[in-house]
Amino acid sequence: MIKLTLLKIHNACVSRGPNHLPNEIRWLNWHGYPSKFLPDSFQAEKLVGLKLQNNRIIELWKGIKFLNKLKFINLSHSQKLIRTPDFTGILPLERLVLESCSSLIEIHSSTGYLKSLKLLNLQNCTTTAVKELPPSIENLAALVVLNLSYCKTLILSGCSKLGRLPEELGYIESLEEIYGDETAISQPPSSIILLKNPRTLSLRGYSRGFVFPSVSGLNSLAILDLSDCSMLDGGLPCDLGSLSSLQELNLGRNNFSSIYASSIRNISRLRILELIGCKRFQILPELPPSIEQVYADDCTILQGEPNLLTKSQKLNTVSFTNFEYLHSWTKYSSLFHLQDTGHSISVQLPPNWYCNEFMGMAICIVFGLKTPVMVVRNVNRENTAVIPVQYRYKGRDKLSTPAVISLGVIESETNVDSEHTCLAYLPRRKLSQIPQNWRSNDWTCIELPSYTLQFMEFKVWGVRLVYQKDVGEIENVHWDFQLIE
Repeated sequence: MIKLTLLKIHNACVSRGPNHLPNEIRWLNWHGYPSKFLPDSFQAEKLVGLKLQNNRIIELWKGIKFLNKLKFINLSHSQKLIRTPDFTGILPLERLVLESCSSLIEIHSSTGYLKSLKLLNLQNCTTTAVKELPPSIENLAALVVLNLSYCKTLILSGCSKLGRLPEELGYIESLEEIYGDETAISQPPSSIILLKNPRTLSLRGYSRGFVFPSVSGLNSLAILDLSDCSMLDGGLPCDLGSLSSLQELNLGRNNFSSIYASSIRNISRLRILELIGCKRFQILPELPPSIEQVYADDCTILQGEPNLLTKSQKLNTVSFTNFEYLHSWTKYSSLFHLQDTGHSISVQLPPNWYCNEFMGMAICIVFGLKTPVMVVRNVNRENTAVIPVQYRYKGRDKLSTPAVISLGVIESETNVDSEHTCLAYLPRRKLSQIPQNWRSNDWTCIELPSYTLQFMEFKVWGVRLVYQKDVGEIENVHWDFQLIE
C-alpha cells in the first residue's frame, strides 16, 4: 500500500491503531480512530483532508508539522481531545471542525495566523471546554463562518471578512463577552437578545452603516460599544432604555443627528456616555441621574439645553473640547460669580461658602493650547490631555487637598490652534471624601496646577458655587456650542 492515496474506515472494530500510515495518503477518513496520536512516522506531506470523528485522540501530534497541502481537518466528537496542535506549518488550512470536543481546553495561538481559514466550528465544546479564543484570532481575515457554543469570551476583532454572527449565538448560555470590532458584520443576529448573561458587547468599526434593531432582553449588559459604525438616524435601537444594567455606552464617530430622548434617560445605571466625533449630532438628550462622565468632543453642530450641571448630581467630568459658546462669554459671565482672566490660575473662595444648601461647584475654562501634550487615557480616547482642578487649604500654601477632578479631555494632537471650552461639575458628595480634619470652609481658593501653564494659555475661567436656590437660574440658561474654525 505504498501508493495508497485515500483511506476510509467506518464502523470498524479495531482495538489498536496503526504503527504506520502511508505517506502518500491525500485523504484520511477514519471514524473511531483508536489511538491517542497519529503515528510518529506519518509525514502526511501530501495530505489534503483529515477526518477523524469519534476517535480516542488526545493530541494529533506534538511539535510542528509542515503540511503545505492540508486544507481540511475534522475532529468532531473527539471527546478525549485536550488541545489542538501547533498550526504554524499548516498555513493552507481552510476548515477546522472541533464540534463536540467536550474535553478541549486549549486552542493553540497559531490558529490566529491561519490566513486561509474560512470556517471554525467549536459547537458543543462542553464540560471543561474552551472558554476563550486566543487573541490572535483577530488576524483571521478570511474567516467567514464561525460556529461555537459553551464559549464565555468571543473575540473576533479584525476578522475583516466575517459578515455575520451565527443565528444560534443567542442560545449560548455561557457567553458573556463579544468583541466583533472591525469586521464586516452589519447587524447582530436577532437571537442576540436571548443571551442569558451578557456583560460586554463591542461591535465598533463597521464602515458601511451598522443597524442594531433591538436590545430588549440584554438585561445584564454593562458595556456597549457601537462607535465608528457609520450609523445613520434609525440605526440605533429605540429601546436602549431597557438596558437596566448598562454602565458604559460608546456611540462615538457615528452619523446620526439625534438619539431617542427617552432611550438615554431611562438607562438607570449609565455612568459613562461617549459621543466623540459625531459630526451631525445636534441635541444632547436628557441624561439619567446616574451619569458621571460625558464626552462629546468634536460634535461640530451640537446645541440644546443639556442642563448637566444641576440635574446630574453625580456628574464629575464633562468634555466638549474644541468648542466655544456660540454667544460671547459676557452672556454667561453672570453665571460664574468667581472669575479670573489672564495669567492667574486660581480663584478665591468667599467666607462661609460651605453650608447645608451647598450643592456643588460648576467650573468653566476657556483656553488655547501652546503645544500638543498627549496623555493616553484609554483605547477610545487616544492622544488626549487632561486638565486637573485642585483646592488649596488655608495656611498651607504648598499643600493641596486630595479633591482632584478632570475638567475635560483635549484632543491636542490636531487642535493646537483652536480655542477650547471645558465644563465640569463637582457635586457635594465628592467633598465628603475629604478627611474630617480638613474643614471645607478653611479652603481659600480653587486652582489649576502650575504645570498646566506649560501647554495652556488661559483666556477666562470661572467658578459657580451652586446652592439650592440657584437651580432654576442655571436651568433656564440656553447653552450653545460650536467649533472654532
